[in-house]
Amino acid sequence: MTSVDGTTGPQPAIPAGATSQPAAPPGEETAPAEPAAAPGGRWLRWRKLASASGDWGHGSRRAASVIGRHWLVSALLVTGLVLRVLAQIAYRPALLYVDTLKYLYGAYPGSDPLGYRYLLKVILVAGDLGLVAAIQHLLGLAMAVVLYIVLMRRGVNRWLASLAVAPVLLDAYQLQMEQTIMPDVWFEAIIVAGLAVLLWKPATSPRAAAVAGLILGASATFRQVGELLILPAVLYLLVTGGGWRRALIRS
Repeated sequence: MTSVDGTTGPQPAIPAGATSQPAAPPGEETAPAEPAAAPGGRWLRWRKLASASGDWGHGSRRAASVIGRHWLVSALLVTGLVLRVLAQIAYRPALLYVDTLKYLYGAYPGSDPLGYRYLLKVILVAGDLGLVAAIQHLLGLAMAVVLYIVLMRRGVNRWLASLAVAPVLLDAYQLQMEQTIMPDVWFEAIIVAGLAVLLWKPATSPRAAAVAGLILGASATFRQVGELLILPAVLYLLVTGGGWRRALIRS
């Protein structure tokens, strides 16, 4: 082989893994070579994307299956949502009642519990009265869902449970209450939450009874009549709770 200077002879062998690039002149730094892509890296990325899309597809199929089984209450929920959006658009930012002044401006102090007034102060920091009405509309939808789940857990048929929550979703007075700056919807929601804890299982445990009692008692901070709700709750525990009934007889 002929060398650069024209002489012939054996050339030095290039070690394995070395490159045939010329060496940099003294005093100059060479840029580090880019690492080669790991074999199969692109395939791993495609597998991750395919797995994510598969999970999304599985979740969508599961949601479609749930909606198919509970199609009646799903249709009622969609209808209720549309009605609430229309009410929100038609009565901006919210409906006002003569007693609304008590909660917004503290008129007639001492005439009503303070729970709703303090709640309004917190919500109005983040938005206006339209936000209050929107949250109250969401509470209406949430109450219907909770009631439906509780009825299903207690063995009620799907169509009957759907009909039971239809007034909460479609009643015009319910929509008016949710759109009005008044504590009625919050009072309703607290009662529903307390009843859900009380009726979640056929046999109410002492812990569940205590939590339900606290929740029902909290309704009195929105409506003073909430103080009376403890009596029917205690009566329910004494009549239906075997453990409670035995404890009462033994005492």
